Amino acid sequence: MQEPFEDLDASQKDTVEQTLVQSHDEFENFVSAKLKSYAEQNIAEALEFVRRLNEAKTFQDVIQIQTEFMQAQLQSFGEQAKQFSEIYMKAGSRVLDMPFHMPS
Repeated sequence: MQEPFEDLDASQKDTVEQTLVQSHDEFENFVSAKLKSYAEQNIAEALEFVRRLNEAKTFQDVIQIQTEFMQAQLQSFGEQAKQFSEIYMKAGSRVLDMPFHMPS
């Protein structure tokens, strides 16, 4: 069985390696920025939740605020998970589309 990149000369292998490293670094930076954005959003929502709880006058207000917060968090989590799923699916398809990919 032929190994991927076996037929490439040293210069071509270096180019492929540099391209892969650069792509990995760019992807890692993108994912890190996305995670940071999600964390900031989640913290802001949690702080707003605490602020609203502080203003609650009755136990019924607390229940209402808690319910709204949990619904919003579940929706937000679902959207974030969907976005990450799409990001990783696109990244995976790009790897498979690389001209040097050798099917097994």
